[in-house]
Amino acid sequence: MNAVRRALAAVAVSGTALAGVGVAGATAALAANPVPTSLSITAPHRVTYGHSAAVGGKLTNTRTHKALGGQVVRLMERRPGTTTWTTVTSGTTASNGSVAFSVTLSRTEEAELVHPAGNGTQATTSTVATIKVAYAVTASLSGHTVSVSVAPAAVRQPVALQQKKGHQWVTLKTTKLNSHSHATFTITPPKAAGTYHYRVVKPSAHGYLLGVSSTLALTVP
Repeated sequence: MNAVRRALAAVAVSGTALAGVGVAGATAALAANPVPTSLSITAPHRVTYGHSAAVGGKLTNTRTHKALGGQVVRLMERRPGTTTWTTVTSGTTASNGSVAFSVTLSRTEEAELVHPAGNGTQATTSTVATIKVAYAVTASLSGHTVSVSVAPAAVRQPVALQQKKGHQWVTLKTTKLNSHSHATFTITPPKAAGTYHYRVVKPSAHGYLLGVSSTLALTVP
């Protein structure tokens, strides 16, 4: 009986050893032949100051064209004209290979997605996407007075009050923002009854795109 037990134990040990060799061999083979990958990126061309930008991507196996889930992807940013990339955040791809980030920008930035080598996959980097930031223009109408604020601060810079006439916006007045980046306009009431539409525009400057307020409606009875 003891001899039988010793024989069974020897078989079990041999099987375990062979299994270990198999796993090790597979791991070594995977490391020697990592899966080639490709990573796409989607990002808005423009975002308003203070608003978040949705940046997404998809990681795929370039050999089989199948999605790669459970893989790490990093969101990187740099200022245009510079060469240093900074890691903003990281995430893990879903089963369909997709990954999504939300980032709030205070200035124009270049973004790219990076998948580092690991888990049997090759490292890959997406193309570079430029996300430009526009001025945030807030305008409100009280009676015939339009109150304006602009962010980021644009002290002493011009803003324009426009009225929609037909299919075009026509500039009525311009003024400069004060030390708090605020301004006011007084609308001259139209003589004819009806509803009139206005907006405020902050021209592009200092790396920020032109900003436009929401449309304001003035009703003349």
